[in-house]
Amino acid sequence: MMLVLVQSTDALPMTSKEYLNQLVKDLVKPALRAEGFSTAGTTFRKPETGFVKVFNLQHSQFNYANTASFYLNLGLFFPYSYTSFMSDWMREDVDTPPQPRITDCQRNFRVDALTNQPEVLLIDDFTDRDAFAERLRVLICDYALPYFRYFQQVEDFLEVNDGVYGQQADELPLAHVVIALHELGRRAEARELLRRLVESEQPADQLQRLQRAAQRHGIDV
Repeated sequence: MMLVLVQSTDALPMTSKEYLNQLVKDLVKPALRAEGFSTAGTTFRKPETGFVKVFNLQHSQFNYANTASFYLNLGLFFPYSYTSFMSDWMREDVDTPPQPRITDCQRNFRVDALTNQPEVLLIDDFTDRDAFAERLRVLICDYALPYFRYFQQVEDFLEVNDGVYGQQADELPLAHVVIALHELGRRAEARELLRRLVESEQPADQLQRLQRAAQRHGIDV
């Protein structure tokens, strides 16, 4: 169903920025809230057991009154392992953020990775606004939300290891799942997954980072 935003015929036409703000209010926020996401500005979060889903509408720094462009970012944040890996990387103690940003997510990517094509989300004086609103709805409701829905619990990451989506280059795709399972009390499963990763053919530096993080949590193979 196509969303059509209606404004009074007596009012001046909305600028591109005003129209984008209206889209966020009338389309983006209701869609995310219906899925259980909370809102803070243009960042939406949904805590699950062992991880947090994060959705972000990132405004371009080049927006003007008659031009508005933005990106749709998706992220998965694993709080139990954040301090272990970040402290190892920064070589100093790092606290876990209570409200993770998209840049805090160990896995983050733009919606383009799901559509397999560049998504140029730009509104200007020549944009077909109804068509634009429908495309935004499709990106959120047909791509972003179904992706998030698949991951309801930590073990779902074992079923679909989509490491191509936003995986940090120096971390193993399932490294954060090891720590999450351990901290959730599923320690035998955590040790078994760690053992499998250690015995697999993985880059040595990635395995070493995982092993150091595991040791911080008292996980031994």
